[in-house]
Amino acid sequence: MKIYGENTIEIKGLPMGFTPEYMQERLRRYFAKFGPVVICRALNHPLDPYQCEGTAFVSFREISAAKSALGSVIRLSPRMDSRVLSLRLLATDELHDGSETIRSRENSIDTLVQSVAELHESLRSSPDGTLLTNLPEHIRSHISTDLMSLFTISPGKQVFARRLVDVPKAISMFRQKLHKDLEDSLSVHWRAHAAIRDLPEYTKRRIELWDKKDKLPFDLQILSRDHRQFKIHDEKFMVEAKTKRERARNRAENRRAAIAARKGSDTPKLDAQ
Repeated sequence: MKIYGENTIEIKGLPMGFTPEYMQERLRRYFAKFGPVVICRALNHPLDPYQCEGTAFVSFREISAAKSALGSVIRLSPRMDSRVLSLRLLATDELHDGSETIRSRENSIDTLVQSVAELHESLRSSPDGTLLTNLPEHIRSHISTDLMSLFTISPGKQVFARRLVDVPKAISMFRQKLHKDLEDSLSVHWRAHAAIRDLPEYTKRRIELWDKKDKLPFDLQILSRDHRQFKIHDEKFMVEAKTKRERARNRAENRRAAIAARKGSDTPKLDAQ
């Protein structure tokens, strides 16, 4: 804490096989969406300085940014072994393990699916159904979207269970949908919510110059050729090369003129037909 400050998050679980500079760049760009990053340091492995040891420190300018970043669940890409990082705030020693958060979300999915199955079983034996407002909030939010194959809602907000339906298959599809939503939330690109910054005008001009670079004149191109094969300083050679270029240019112009004349001569024939 004395080195990095109180507004620092300790990150554990980084994979090997990547240089500390590589991990520092990725971590700095990811955590920059929570607030200004002052220090980002990935520790070197004691036996190999070109490998990441697995621990990094990210210091923020404000404590609010550090607390916001502490609650994030970070799962790396399959290229980085799909590791889930654990975060710890040095100021309060508060630990946030991403693996435990993912497991709790998976357990909540299993609890929700079990509750839906029990609700459908109870409503099948109840011809009067139940009011939508009597259902728990975590089930009510899925009734009109993901559970339409199991339940039906009357105009009076009365919920009934569908009878002619394959219940195990519908519940299995609902479970797959919840797991897919969880997977999508964990697979967000690390630059998805980053601020979009426009490039400076000087950088844009350099990019345009590089992409649309004009061809150098022949007098400058010839200077890069081997002087033992090309007499680049011989005046006769330069005159001959200039004459060849003029001939090629004239042939191209004559060819374009002939094509244009041929198209013009074909137009009256088409009109006559």
